[in-house]
Amino acid sequence: MSDVVNSADFDPVWALVLEVLCLGPTTLVLYGLYVPMFILSIQAVNHHNAPGRRLIIATTSLMFILGTGGTLLIVTEVGLVIRLTKTVFQGSPDLSRLLGVFRWVQLTQVVLFALNNLLTDLLLLYRCYIIWESNKKVIIVPAICILLTVVVASLYAARLGNTSTFNSEPH
Repeated sequence: MSDVVNSADFDPVWALVLEVLCLGPTTLVLYGLYVPMFILSIQAVNHHNAPGRRLIIATTSLMFILGTGGTLLIVTEVGLVIRLTKTVFQGSPDLSRLLGVFRWVQLTQVVLFALNNLLTDLLLLYRCYIIWESNKKVIIVPAICILLTVVVASLYAARLGNTSTFNSEPH
């Protein structure tokens, strides 16, 4: 029978399919909630003439752009997994090229997430600095935690860049 697929070939693909079937719709629902909250936050900051208002608007807008980029990459990942599944079953020579694209999409997602996380943490650190009347002692421990977060994200991105998508556990 030529239509039978070896289950060993399907297992890694199935893990990716399950991941994106959960991740894709969840991301779109959360993004649908995020857009109105972003608009409301910009309106609220514009309404008050608080110190650092322009910095907060610029930072919030940049975080929105990074979040939108991450959402687009997840939608791209869903499409790639569907294409990868078809390629695995058909035995197409495009598999290695698609895996390379898929890995770059995942790596770009990690970098965007890390940048967005760093930006968010720095904004919160700035707000703490302002609230605590520019007391530098208050922000030392959070700054160290932010630095550690960047290190962990960098190590994960390096690991992701050096592993094969189907020869390792799902990310």
